[in-house]
Amino acid sequence: MSFTVFSSTHKRTAYYTRLPGSSHHLSERNIAISFDFDIDFEVTQPVSMQGASLTSGSGTTNVDAYISACKCSDFDSFECDDAPLVPFGILNVCLTSLDADVELAYLSSLELAQMSTQQVEQTMSIVEQNSPVDPAISAITIKNSTAWGIASVVPSR
Repeated sequence: MSFTVFSSTHKRTAYYTRLPGSSHHLSERNIAISFDFDIDFEVTQPVSMQGASLTSGSGTTNVDAYISACKCSDFDSFECDDAPLVPFGILNVCLTSLDADVELAYLSSLELAQMSTQQVEQTMSIVEQNSPVDPAISAITIKNSTAWGIASVVPSR
């Protein structure tokens, strides 16, 4: 049996032989091959080349219709509920992708907003740059690439 390895300047052939009643034997020899790259080539038949063009493209799309966010009771079922929060209760927010091809990879921010009795909007940041703002009262649970849960204690005011 023979194995041949080529490179641009050398050819190495290794011979693997097994003689009856003997152990395996490997022998090799190196052969130097020189190439003359100054040789001109002559084409004997007409050659036609096809033109090629490189193009680029870009586009945008809106995936808002593929992402759902709601208040939910737990991160096992990810079912939305509309039960009111109790003072100092835990708010569970379920983020889900409605299409398996759209994965959740990053949550830039999540804020809780409510109107005060004086009709002034008050906000509390829960998540900033994919991390809880206050890990003592908030946590992110990644169930899979299409389902994330965010839990946070909502202080009473």
